[in-house]
Amino acid sequence: MDDRNLPPAAPIRSHRRTTAASDKDHELRGSSPGPPSSPREPHPRENRDDDTTLYSATSSSCDLSKVEENHKRQNSEDREDQASKQSVSHATSKFLGTLARCTARLLCYPPRPSGSESADATSDQRDSDPGVEVKDDNDDDDDDASSVASVTSAALRGKIENGRLYAGFGSQEYGMPMDTAEKEKLSLCHTKYFALLDQQRFLAPVGNHPQKILDLGCGTGEWVIDVADMFPTAEVLGVDIAPAQRDWVPPNCQFELDDIEQPWTRKEDSFDFIFARDLLLSVRDWPRLIDQIYRHLKPGGWVELQCISGPIACDDGSLPKDSSLNEFSAMLSSSTKQFGTPIDDPARYADWLRDRGFQHVSKVVHKIPCNPWPRSEKHKLVGAFERGNLATGLEGMVIRLFSRTMGWSPEEVNAFLVDVRTDLKNENYHCYWPYTVVYAQKPGCKPVPSG
Repeated sequence: MDDRNLPPAAPIRSHRRTTAASDKDHELRGSSPGPPSSPREPHPRENRDDDTTLYSATSSSCDLSKVEENHKRQNSEDREDQASKQSVSHATSKFLGTLARCTARLLCYPPRPSGSESADATSDQRDSDPGVEVKDDNDDDDDDASSVASVTSAALRGKIENGRLYAGFGSQEYGMPMDTAEKEKLSLCHTKYFALLDQQRFLAPVGNHPQKILDLGCGTGEWVIDVADMFPTAEVLGVDIAPAQRDWVPPNCQFELDDIEQPWTRKEDSFDFIFARDLLLSVRDWPRLIDQIYRHLKPGGWVELQCISGPIACDDGSLPKDSSLNEFSAMLSSSTKQFGTPIDDPARYADWLRDRGFQHVSKVVHKIPCNPWPRSEKHKLVGAFERGNLATGLEGMVIRLFSRTMGWSPEEVNAFLVDVRTDLKNENYHCYWPYTVVYAQKPGCKPVPSG
């Protein structure tokens, strides 16, 4: 057929606009566009392939939907990427901050050297303790010379007995172990006493600016660290026969290995405050120790002694006399006397301080419930601490004591403690341990100048 005889075709642009409008109208009505009323053959001037279709509103709508989906997906990925970058940036900042704090702490509080890294020791050894090497202090001009010597690795390691680790340093046997279980018990006791004393570490009126503080038998050193934070301008020293303290401490805090029952070689009249807590099964001669405390306190300085004591008490008669707990208390009293460290020594603290010449002697006796039987919230909390303490620390308290004084084996000790622990859990037994706090002042305090 000759193209010249064909009728003129409608413009392509006009056809597409009409088709798009028609399709849009169908979309608004919710129906699909139908076939054209009069099919038309494609015009040769329409430049398209045989396998393609004309542009339609339906395909345009699909393409727009895909574009919108791609745009939303891209935005979501961008947000996730930004959040990831922020998270990485936050983690990096946190890591750098932690690293900076650790570095600063390392610079401020260098780790204490081990016994093998301390100053060179002479060949002379202290007769009372073969595990000690006395340090040559001839070149040390410090008046406040330390009574602590370089120790051998054997003394630092301690010794195993009945499956527990005990201190290998000191002239007398200490009844308590120094292993991890005992350290955890001491940390729990530190919290318990803080609650018992109404969030106070001590009761003595030492003032706001003590310069030198000494803790005798400091254990894990938590009291020393807390007091060093309370008084940042003071020197706070903790001594113990067991190296159980932390390496990271405030810069005004120190720990030393020392036997407080041996003669002190520190400068006399040098401490503003001397503190001791829970020296159970450790001190054989309290009057002698108190004399050393007196001589090393400054005039007007304070001493405070805190200690749990026995026998166990019950005010309302709820604890049966034939109970395992009562039997345990009686055995504890007799065996500690035989061991040389009576458990009722704290009841005599005040008299010993007065006999030595201390003034302003004050004595306070608190009650530590054996479990959470009291009604008051404070004592219920303290009782919960004590029940947890006795559940895990009872064996360490008596295994060496009963072995030395009564010849019991570890198996016999643990078999006996089964019934004791059962009684300790019984909240119908309203029993408690006395906790004695005594503080006193050395005479000779200079009057504060007026004006």
